[in-house]
Amino acid sequence: MRNYRIDSMDQVELLEEQCSEKADIPTDKIAEYLKQIFSMYGCDVVETLLEFRNELLDVIFDKFGDTTPIVRKNEDSCIATVRIQASPTFWGWYFQFPDKMRILSLEWLVQECEEWRNKRYEE
Repeated sequence: MRNYRIDSMDQVELLEEQCSEKADIPTDKIAEYLKQIFSMYGCDVVETLLEFRNELLDVIFDKFGDTTPIVRKNEDSCIATVRIQASPTFWGWYFQFPDKMRILSLEWLVQECEEWRNKRYEE
């Protein structure tokens, strides 16, 4: 799949040609793709575990869908298995919830999270 920003296109026109069969993507695959991306930034998709406070359950469902696998960790928090693209806009989304969410896996993603967290406090 590819992202194209319509607001950046020039001289767009509608053609009568049939769309390629390769471009005819089922709606469920498009929906899955949209759950993974954050504001048109693309990178490799990874599966990770997010631990979050109960109050963010609707936030998780809103972003990743209501079929997101979630298990209860304790009475205050849950763990979701999600597929993401760890782009700068993902980190922007993630850091909206300081002290209410944390990444449990993959190790390199946990380290990248700490690097982004440290950047917040640099000049």
